[in-house]
Amino acid sequence: MNSEPQAQSLCLQNRYIIAVVREQKIAFLSELVSETIAIDKRKILTLPMYDRSVFGVVHDRGNIIPLIAWNSKEQTIGTKLVKETLIAIRLSHLAGDLEGVGILVDRAIGTLDREQIEASDEEIKIWEINHISQEIWRAKR
Repeated sequence: MNSEPQAQSLCLQNRYIIAVVREQKIAFLSELVSETIAIDKRKILTLPMYDRSVFGVVHDRGNIIPLIAWNSKEQTIGTKLVKETLIAIRLSHLAGDLEGVGILVDRAIGTLDREQIEASDEEIKIWEINHISQEIWRAKR
């Protein structure tokens, strides 16, 4: 019996991808992340009839990716929107209804495990699925 895949799975369960939005560090559980992608801002189709936390959609490698702020309660994406290339943390199938959604961040800076986050002198917020309200998907009039 090979325990290596199980050990890798256990290791990933405790790892977080650390990103920054404005000056706030945010930790995304690695299992909830399918990839980190760079997006050309000019290719984003904005959706003004939706909540302010929905920045738009982009076509990437045959997929339509909704792009949203990291926390729909804050309704902000960050201050780096003047950049030509944006960074998104794309959610995996384990994110349920949010699978494939891109969470916009200013930058991804590395990975930490849970113990490192808890021991950090800096405040690092753990991102959770419930940070995104289902209300953002309803068109406004």
